[in-house]
Amino acid sequence: MNEPVHAEVHTQRSNPWILLVDDEPRNLQLAGKMLSNQGHDVSFAQSGEEALKIVEHEIPDLIVLDIMMPGMDGYEVSRKIRENHPSSDIPIIFLSARTDTQGMLESFQAGGVDFISKPFHPEEFLARVNVHLELRQAKKRLEEEMSFRQRLFTIIAHDLRSPFNSIIGTLDVLKSSGSALSEEERDEFITILYNASHQELLMMDNLLQWARSQFEGVKKNTRIYNIRESARRVCKELGHMADHKEIHLHVDEDFGSEVEADSTMIQIVLRNLVSNALKFTPRGGEIGIGGMAGMTDGRQEYRVFVRDSGSGVENTETLFKLGNYHTTPGTEFEKGSGLGLHLCRDFVHANGGKLWLERSSSQGSVFAFSLPKAVPGTTPE
Repeated sequence: MNEPVHAEVHTQRSNPWILLVDDEPRNLQLAGKMLSNQGHDVSFAQSGEEALKIVEHEIPDLIVLDIMMPGMDGYEVSRKIRENHPSSDIPIIFLSARTDTQGMLESFQAGGVDFISKPFHPEEFLARVNVHLELRQAKKRLEEEMSFRQRLFTIIAHDLRSPFNSIIGTLDVLKSSGSALSEEERDEFITILYNASHQELLMMDNLLQWARSQFEGVKKNTRIYNIRESARRVCKELGHMADHKEIHLHVDEDFGSEVEADSTMIQIVLRNLVSNALKFTPRGGEIGIGGMAGMTDGRQEYRVFVRDSGSGVENTETLFKLGNYHTTPGTEFEKGSGLGLHLCRDFVHANGGKLWLERSSSQGSVFAFSLPKAVPGTTPE
């Protein structure tokens, strides 16, 4: 087959992506077919220049690179890839008709991780490719774990200290001026201590739940129950915070449906959404929990809405973006860890639903999530 093989560049992939670089179309077709049969995504380049253009736009998981090519040879291609920071850690396997020690040594010096002689044995070729793909995946997992630990330490070092500072500062005032304070002033300080302690407890609970889900994955205990049960518990739990800000927190009279979900997870979701609403709703405002039945892709679901009369959400584009843990002080400078919405998203998804921002404006926000409705006569998974 002498037709030219053109490069293909993809932006979303579920399978490992391998870039084959060789000036011989027959070699590309042979290696490409073997890799495709293994379930890998494969793209092709017939020159070093073409390969570098592809790598500029997207980073493959692995490159199989011929050494002897017209123009830019494989060694030069590899060195240029290694000089470019985003692509510097792509594993490169060299292909060459050379079998001498000097040829292998030059391949490793140019940045290769392996060397396969032509003509290659199919089983050996696939085995070497798969080993380096597995090593790359292991490296990615290690980097993600290190990044997770760094985020964890950052949250502990910064966000969790603020409520403690508030508690300690208030206790210092009570200790130094306690006898001179009126009963009304003492009650006000006690309320501040109570709310700061509750904020700290909520952040600690979110942190522990999030850390557990990151290390162990999200585990659920599904049952059929009426979600109104979770809403009422959350309103009772957070009622004192609403009373302190004179906010009317309530559950709509027609709210409730039998759903199939982990009730503990859903209560955590509702607690976080209502807690956020309390944080951003001004004194004297209103927060309501409502819902309605719906259908998505032929599946019955129940949609829950947490609406507030706050000032709206800033930076809605990055609200659910992975890695965005920015937190904004509330209307009375309440603090948070920035983990709540991420935890909510993970827990809702684990229960077969979706979480989204229904609307946000200067008159308030509405967060919504969906859950599978319980089907009569079925057993929870």
